Amino acid sequence: MPVYSVGEAARALGCRPKLLTDWLYLGKLDGKRCPIFCGRRQIPADYLPAIAAMLRRGGYLADGRRDGN
Repeated sequence: MPVYSVGEAARALGCRPKLLTDWLYLGKLDGKRCPIFCGRRQIPADYLPAIAAMLRRGGYLADGRRDGN
């Protein structure tokens, strides 16, 4: 199964990498599904649709800010 780095996943989803990193450290994203390998977080391709749904529900834009802020 393909995996993405945080930066690659952020580009694919249209958000800032820092948002994904913050969500991982806050536990909003499943850290067990996104292990660290050789110092880099690996996000499985099959997890991207769930992350995209979270971004939509949260109202996050491509720049990582909430609507209206």
